[in-house]
Amino acid sequence: DDFTIRFKGGIPISVHELLYPLMQAYDSVAIRSDIEIGGTEQKFNLLAGRTIQEAYGVPAQCILTLPLLTGLDGSNKMSKSLGNYIGIEESPKEIFGKTMSIPDNLIHEYFLLATEVPSARLAEIKSALGDGKTNPMLLKKELGEILVEMYHTAGSGKAAREEFERVFSQKQIPTDM
Repeated sequence: DDFTIRFKGGIPISVHELLYPLMQAYDSVAIRSDIEIGGTEQKFNLLAGRTIQEAYGVPAQCILTLPLLTGLDGSNKMSKSLGNYIGIEESPKEIFGKTMSIPDNLIHEYFLLATEVPSARLAEIKSALGDGKTNPMLLKKELGEILVEMYHTAGSGKAAREEFERVFSQKQIPTDM
């Protein structure tokens, strides 16, 4: 779809954009891949892999595409190179702080794509965000705690939340300068 839109719009498509999927596809041939996982933006490349595998007499791989998480900037996909990401090896303070910076309209998406929150809670969050009565900051703080706890020790999410509230809500000096 991207190539079609760009071609019709007179937007250039570079040669490397055409060669990259072919090289990635040949990787699938070389390792005799039976499944390949990628983001939804990789669908063309993944399907090219199937086509090239068939051309080389290799059974075509299954593909699994996953939705992309929008980055902290609220518009581009989450990416370290764009600096709009939350790193799983970052400190609890960093993870929690970055979570607080996500746009309100992405809160549900982050709960859905970045946590293991049960479906019933996801529905509650979506409803709360739509009712206009719930302060989105409360949900961001819940999200921040969950994300911290996923990658750090038990209790670290609550501690990061308390430190954030102490510094940014109560205007106190950070514990660790």
